[in-house]
Amino acid sequence: MVTVGILSGAVGTTSASAAFIEAMNKLGYEQGRNLTILFRSTKSSHAELPALAAELVDLKPDVLIAMSTPPVITLKSATTAIPKYPRSSSLESREGPRV
Repeated sequence: MVTVGILSGAVGTTSASAAFIEAMNKLGYEQGRNLTILFRSTKSSHAELPALAAELVDLKPDVLIAMSTPPVITLKSATTAIPKYPRSSSLESREGPRV
């Protein structure tokens, strides 16, 4: 079972996370069968991101994905032990695809 933690600075599930789930399905991963997705998003402000990032890190996913620049920065400071991948094109262009 692969566990993926997704951190978003937007309220609710974004189209990007839906696209991620669809891409994982195409690779043979299915939620509940061989994939667990731990999705956390802010309810009102980016001030919530550090607590949400800490919660995800405590759950020990195999990989963390950040859906925009503020979550990328937050996850980068939250852990060095779990691989992180940004979904933010601005950071990807400056730092490469993995942070």
